[in-house]
Amino acid sequence: MALHPEETVIAAWWGGTPSGYAFVSHNLTLYIDPLEKEYSFETGYIRRVFVAPEYRNRGIATKLIQQACTYLSERSATTAKALIAFDNLPSLNLFRGCGFEAVGYHQYLRVGPFCRRRSKRDSVSSMWSRTSNVQYELALELGPR
Repeated sequence: MALHPEETVIAAWWGGTPSGYAFVSHNLTLYIDPLEKEYSFETGYIRRVFVAPEYRNRGIATKLIQQACTYLSERSATTAKALIAFDNLPSLNLFRGCGFEAVGYHQYLRVGPFCRRRSKRDSVSSMWSRTSNVQYELALELGPR
């Protein structure tokens, strides 16, 4: 997953050493590899949050998401979104801990030349069960600046 030319990288440093990053965009259409489809994010979108293993469990990822939300809010985004794989529990817990809530999911299945896609954006309270081939869509409403 390469950086799109219109995305911004938010970088984290620990004691002068790069320790993590997050990709942030606003009003951008991106190709989502696991879903094999382009999605238009008419709001803020945060992806590829990464912290080097030796710097984990220090609050760096939380700070990256907070900085990403500040960046988006300063650019008039009203919502920040993220797509998280169903089995990526550390990321799901991270984003939920930052106030993000599930607002839908995107399911994709490919068998040979056949594929099936399904998206749902409504009440997803029971969605947290483990379902294969799912990207959860999480959102956080950004307050006025």
